[in-house]
Amino acid sequence: MSWRGARRSLLLSPLLVLGVLAGAWGQTAPVPGLDKLTPEERALAERNLERWQKLTPEQRARALENYRRWKSMTPEEREAARENYQRLHKLSPESCRISSAGTSCPKNGGRASRRSTSVSSS
Repeated sequence: MSWRGARRSLLLSPLLVLGVLAGAWGQTAPVPGLDKLTPEERALAERNLERWQKLTPEQRARALENYRRWKSMTPEEREAARENYQRLHKLSPESCRISSAGTSCPKNGGRASRRSTSVSSS
């Protein structure tokens, strides 16, 4: 992991916690370190906080569960998960229908979504 990636993780992870707290108290708290981000990073952090605040409690719980699972994985497990995710999204709609391996296919029929398919290892 690069220093920039580590720094971003350290500065953006409080947003997740503060998003929960803000929802609990109905107000937002200033995020420490937000002023040290570049304008692009700050815009990303603010968009992510807005997205978090719009999630239902069930969606937030699932996101936290996924985050904790990801953080508990070894680097090798993370790389394997990334490769599986990318391979799944490269499948054609026909191979999804024909697939007998029991693998679930993406809802978009194997097409890449608007979001990047790469996942940061943070």
